[in-house]
Amino acid sequence: MSGIEERDSTSASNYIYAILAPLLSNHTRPSDEDALRAGILELCKDAFKLRMLMRKSKNRYLVQTIDPHMTVLHSACESTTCPVWVEGGNNSEKSDEIAYVVFGALVKQPQTADQPEKVLEKAQVVLKRK
Repeated sequence: MSGIEERDSTSASNYIYAILAPLLSNHTRPSDEDALRAGILELCKDAFKLRMLMRKSKNRYLVQTIDPHMTVLHSACESTTCPVWVEGGNNSEKSDEIAYVVFGALVKQPQTADQPEKVLEKAQVVLKRK
């Protein structure tokens, strides 16, 4: 791993862990915390590699998200969004309204205007409760 990849991945994973750590149970075993740290670091390394691949590519990639100040219905953007949770409820209590985006959609833009965009990975969204 290159120096910049190591530095960026470690820095990002430490930041993410610091956000998640207060959510861990007081009964969480140290081995589970270590596994969480390792998983976050691996995710950050993969993200760094993807970023480098996208920069080298002749294709143009975008991460599309939703304006948090707008009301957006999942039914209006099913081709680019995937619900992963219901805010404060369970799946039977979901509404059609998106509460927020966890991860934006990864979209490959065409090299020519006559081709459509291609959604490589749908945005992961949390829906509001009814």
